[in-house]
Amino acid sequence: MKARHLFLVMMVICFVTAMTLTAGAATFKIKIAHVDTPQSPNHLAFQVFKKLAEERSNGRIQVSIHPGSALGTQRESIESAQMGSIELCNSTSAIAAVFVPELFLLDIPFMFNSYEEARTAVMSPDILEFFGKGFTEKNIMLMGYMEQGFRNVTNSKRAIWSLGDFKGLKLRTMEAPLHMANFKALGASPTPMAFGELFTAMQQGVVDGQENPFYVPWLEKFYEVQKYLSVTNHVYDAMPVVGSKKWFDNLPPDIQQIVKDSMADAQTYNFSINKKTLDDALMKLLAVKGFQVNAVPEKQLAEIKKVGQEAVMKQLNKRLGKDTVNWWVNRVDEIVQEVRSQ
Repeated sequence: MKARHLFLVMMVICFVTAMTLTAGAATFKIKIAHVDTPQSPNHLAFQVFKKLAEERSNGRIQVSIHPGSALGTQRESIESAQMGSIELCNSTSAIAAVFVPELFLLDIPFMFNSYEEARTAVMSPDILEFFGKGFTEKNIMLMGYMEQGFRNVTNSKRAIWSLGDFKGLKLRTMEAPLHMANFKALGASPTPMAFGELFTAMQQGVVDGQENPFYVPWLEKFYEVQKYLSVTNHVYDAMPVVGSKKWFDNLPPDIQQIVKDSMADAQTYNFSINKKTLDDALMKLLAVKGFQVNAVPEKQLAEIKKVGQEAVMKQLNKRLGKDTVNWWVNRVDEIVQEVRSQ
């Protein structure tokens, strides 16, 4: 009887142990969607997230990354995160602003003159909290930022040296109303279009050009259908990393922490490689035969800034209210002055 009792006790212990191990071995799958190429700093940073999250969780987290709009446009990816059909994605702030209107503040042209200024602003705790509230209200989460960098203009018609050179240019923009307002005020004809359609549209003359950070025309070979790159640095393109709130809230606390820590490290990696990637891309574009690169003179750039900012601020005052816009402008000015004084 004693032997039988001992056997039953051992069986119960084994069963409980097996159940505990099975529960501990539960896996948490994370699908990440983005529109960039596998060579982009964006994708490389998500690879860092994948490596760290899987290692730190001992394989309990399994990450799959889907580049090149494989799971939809930026807007569609955010909608999928809202519904919980994907876990993570990122987009330009201009697209995310469709869901969180406060992000339209990042579309004011010429707010920053350096990466240090821009990064310090978007990562400031009060600004993170300000934007974060808007995400939470839409059943999504702000998990951090990556960046594309400062945007510049390419086209097939002429170099841009002054405000008048924008007149009549058909420029592809994102589906971003304030980007469109800026270029319309400058005299261009902004044309919203999905990124996946852009190369063919430029090739066929549907649009004359586009605006993106340097690595985009290099990696996407836009120099094959464009002739001019004009350095304007008109908007710093922050890319919010968006998470499904439903998914994140249902994760165990230890997995939540691993996700947050791994994303923070991936963001740091993205920032560390992005500027060099952009500089390298510019040097390669400068070397492309028949492709002309020019920097817009400072005096002419000031005029472009004045016209563009006035148009964008007018719309922002209507969308968000003067108090919010004034708070943002003053807060950014404080941050910029702090960075420049260091």
